[in-house]
Amino acid sequence: MSALAVLTAYQGAYARLRAATTDQITKAWSLNGGLTDEAQNSWLRTALPLVQGAEAAAVVLVDGFTTTLGREAGSSQPVGLDVKALTGTALRGVDPADVYARAVIEARVAIASGSTFDEAMTAGLTRARTLAETDVLLAQRAAISEVAKRTPAITGYRRVLTGASCALCASAATRDYGPYALMPIHSHCDCGMAPIYRTGSEPSAYLDPGDIANRSLLADMAARGPRYWDQRGFGVTADGDVFTKKPAEPLGSSIDGPDTDWRNRAPIDVTVHHHGELGPVLTPAGQHFTGPSEIPA
Repeated sequence: MSALAVLTAYQGAYARLRAATTDQITKAWSLNGGLTDEAQNSWLRTALPLVQGAEAAAVVLVDGFTTTLGREAGSSQPVGLDVKALTGTALRGVDPADVYARAVIEARVAIASGSTFDEAMTAGLTRARTLAETDVLLAQRAAISEVAKRTPAITGYRRVLTGASCALCASAATRDYGPYALMPIHSHCDCGMAPIYRTGSEPSAYLDPGDIANRSLLADMAARGPRYWDQRGFGVTADGDVFTKKPAEPLGSSIDGPDTDWRNRAPIDVTVHHHGELGPVLTPAGQHFTGPSEIPA
């Protein structure tokens, strides 16, 4: 199996894990979520094992993926990751019970702000799904970073885009991260990650399937530019430059014609803020930001 095929298989497995996790969390919230303390306790008893299992599955996926990819690079020694050290409180530095209680708090705040019960429950569910998606992502990042630290042949790692990646991630897809660096993320980020292996003494002797995958996806996203914009209202070039769109054009629009020539849009700089729980977070430069608390965790 080629390195690119190994990466593609991993990306598919990781995407299925994310989807299954959000589905399970949705069901758990519908059965156990609520506004009372009793409902909160029931929710936590159900949600925490689900999320812990998903985080562990993400670490195991990374372990298997990097072991297989390492063989392609001539580095066949499996790392053997410690699941407990890369999941749970270790990811955010916060007790998971406190993290997932935020879904109930979100619903209570919505009620206090005048929302109906159904609206409040929807707000709580949205928060719960975001938390679960993010924790699977954090587990993936922690596992990839740990593999990179412990494998001499790995010089770093990079994000790997999907067909649905946002322009912010696309803008960061052309760079790589050292073993001790944390890749910037954001809420609902669906990116995978892949290590970069040194395979010889020649300057070009690297195994970097993530770069190959990203170049193809960036070219595709750029080609769709006049016809499609991500849900933030950004487009991206094949070089990873991000542009805005006209406010009058609906997000995710499919309007063709000269008026949608995205190359004439104003460029957007992408910057990184530090979040106390999530670490580095991608955000458009100039976006209103007064502190880490404004980035959903």
